[in-house]
Amino acid sequence: MKSTVNFQVYQVYFNKLSKSKLDPGFIPYNNTGVDAHNFENDIIKDVYLSKRKEWINSDYVGITSWRFYEKSRLKSDEFYKKVIKSGYPVVSVGLSSNYKRESHPYTRKQYQSILDICKKADEYKLFDFNLLNYPVKTVIWCNYWVCTPEIFELYCSKYLLKILAFFSENSNKDVLAAYNSKLKHRDQKPTYAMAFFLEGLFSVFLQEENIDNIQI
Repeated sequence: MKSTVNFQVYQVYFNKLSKSKLDPGFIPYNNTGVDAHNFENDIIKDVYLSKRKEWINSDYVGITSWRFYEKSRLKSDEFYKKVIKSGYPVVSVGLSSNYKRESHPYTRKQYQSILDICKKADEYKLFDFNLLNYPVKTVIWCNYWVCTPEIFELYCSKYLLKILAFFSENSNKDVLAAYNSKLKHRDQKPTYAMAFFLEGLFSVFLQEENIDNIQI
């Protein structure tokens, strides 16, 4: 095992409150004034495309939100120690007891808009498998995960960018409607459903590519 493990984990903030909650062990990512259509997924895309020199030679790369401690009850140094001890190429964080666990990322019937996005992706055969009811064993939420650069490259190039390009750049009105659909989230605030759909995509990716991972 290497004596020093290099983590490139970016933590997103967008206002004074979120900035005050940042963990000094993560790399601050300023998202002030940016439309959060896809939450951290847009930042994952940006990090992949524009910060390659920073993460390509790291041991682990990841993007998380300013609410990391609130949801995981872990400080960055505790998290890093657990990742190193695990030895896995992908390590995710299980949500704290305050957050409801789901058995599948795409079968939450109360969120019809997420199901509609899945149906549209399957209708156009974006992948060689159907997203709806995909047999996911481990559900990972909130983009609270780190992985090796090789896996990050595979996920972004083969899954994330493919989905984003198809939905956001499509001229089909039904596809764009699915991309811009909303659901009621925290405090019943209307939020783009695509952000939650994309959160579940990483779980599908790990399963489909048969990648070893552990949830801590």
